[in-house]
Parts: sequence; structure tokens; C-alpha cells
Amino acid sequence: MSPAANNEIFFRASLPSLTPLEAIQNLIQKVMNLDNVNFSIKIALITQLRITLTFVSDSNSSNDFISCAIMDRFSTSVSILANRGLLTTAQATDLLQQTQEVKNVIGCTT
Repeated sequence: MSPAANNEIFFRASLPSLTPLEAIQNLIQKVMNLDNVNFSIKIALITQLRITLTFVSDSNSSNDFISCAIMDRFSTSVSILANRGLLTTAQATDLLQQTQEVKNVIGCTT
């Protein structure tokens, strides 16, 4: 493993843990800040994330699997947008990485 990779692992391990709400809100902010992306595309992606917020913020933890399914759909949407040239490869990669982090925080199994 390269020194840079070791530093990244150390940096990620030393970050404070985020709650699911914080992780999703960070992803919403990232979508809002995307450069050169049509506003309607941003709204479509953010809507999926806000629905996820609804499920993770309720008091019924037994329906958190719905949040995982919505995050899977979000990943699919990002990939489709990238394949159609509506997101750059860098934007899609960044969003997909952060989506996986959100799924990990939520406790999704895939």
C-alpha cells in the first residue's frame, strides 16, 4: 500500500463518526454544489435523498431497509446520468463513493 493510501486510511479512520442524518445532509450539500449540472437533475437527486432522510429519522428502525433501497436507486440514477453525459465521471465517482459511505453509516448490507 502506498504512503498516500495509508494516509487516506488514517485520515478516514480519524474522522468523527457521522450520524445517518449528517451523512445524508452532506451528500445533499454535495449534490447542490455540483458545477454545470442542470437544476432539475439536482432536484431529482436531492428528492431521493430527502426521502431517505424521512425513513432514517423516524423512530421505526425496522424500516431502515427502505433507506438502503432508496440509496441503491440513487446510485443507479447517478450512474445513468454519468452514462448520458449529464454528470462528469469525476462527479459520478465522488457521489457514488459518498453514497457508499452513507449506506455504511445507515447499516446497509450491500
